[in-house]
Amino acid sequence: MVHANGDKIVIARQSDGHFVYFSITDPEDRGGTIVDFIQHRHGISLGQVRQLLRSWIGSAGPRLRPCTDPRHFVETLEPVSRDLAAVQARFEGMRPIETDHPYLVQERRIPAALLGHPKLLGTIRTDDRGNVCFAHSDSVDTLTVCGFEVKNRGFTGFASGGIKGLWATMPDPGDTCLSIAESALDAISYAAIRGIEGTRLVSTAGQMNSQQPALLRLAMEALPPGGRVISAMDHDAGGDALAEKVHAVFTELGRADLTFVVDLPPTPGADWNDELRRRTGSGPTPCPG
Repeated sequence: MVHANGDKIVIARQSDGHFVYFSITDPEDRGGTIVDFIQHRHGISLGQVRQLLRSWIGSAGPRLRPCTDPRHFVETLEPVSRDLAAVQARFEGMRPIETDHPYLVQERRIPAALLGHPKLLGTIRTDDRGNVCFAHSDSVDTLTVCGFEVKNRGFTGFASGGIKGLWATMPDPGDTCLSIAESALDAISYAAIRGIEGTRLVSTAGQMNSQQPALLRLAMEALPPGGRVISAMDHDAGGDALAEKVHAVFTELGRADLTFVVDLPPTPGADWNDELRRRTGSGPTPCPG
């Protein structure tokens, strides 16, 4: 939610049914319940908070509840843990990367124009330390942040309190390929080499957890007849192991109208960002198969 004064918060419903909030704009606001919300913003006592809230819970008292347009709110909130709500708030508080970032463009050789592609918008942000954060979602249709990959010079991590879903570009009706890589950086590097048009990019952030195969299956199911699933893993034993698991998901799907393609970087031991940096300046080349 965003107030006219610029105040921005994330509201979440915990698994026990209680609602909590987290501030995006105020580092001094530690979040919490509605009581914490009112006390932090108005500096009033607990008794005064109770009086203020009576009009919201049907108790006797002045009717102070404002009239709100239901179109501005979702009807229900799916239960999440307090940790997960905090992860979502942290990601929402970061600055979107839409054109340039020194680490991505100068060190990793990701084209700045690619970072501004509509498919990537909203999926990559940077925190106040300059880390690049790639949002993972537990839905393949919408961006519902459940965690994020963290990348910077000499550092690779994942959001504390978050869980791995899939980092993915936004679905597009024109997509005929699903390219799956071990990291979001590799997936974007692959797109810089092979091209992004007609392709949805996906990252598992390494080996898969128990929830990710089902998400991959849903993404595969969305492909049109004649589509391709591309395994764009690292050229090493870990990449081979992950490719086998992805192929198992593809096989279980049972769609004879789709093709499974393995596309490895040509150099043993390399990933797709290694390959991008090796060939910086060359244009996209078609994926084999």
